Amino acid sequence: FLLHSLDAVLVWLKRIRGRLSKNPVNKVKTEKRFWERFRRHGALGIFLVAALPYAGGALSGSILAVSLKTDRRKAFFIITAGCILGSVIFHLGFTGILALVNAGR
Repeated sequence: FLLHSLDAVLVWLKRIRGRLSKNPVNKVKTEKRFWERFRRHGALGIFLVAALPYAGGALSGSILAVSLKTDRRKAFFIITAGCILGSVIFHLGFTGILALVNAGR
């Protein structure tokens, strides 16, 4: 659902940016080069953002996947794997905190 709905939002934001943009041509070329370099490692970035227990998750991973124009099927599995890893990290961290609190009693 997030991947499908964010496409429309991204198109809308690009239209607004195009209307308000007064950027010189050189800056636009620099931005395109940055995004092309970032897309090379985009799948790893999407995975890591989705795996962040507090600041990331499915929403942040979906936003990043749509902005990088990643294939929806590929993005779905990457985001799902990242969310599973994030849940495991959260569980292990919380279990460790509980073990430390109970050891102090």
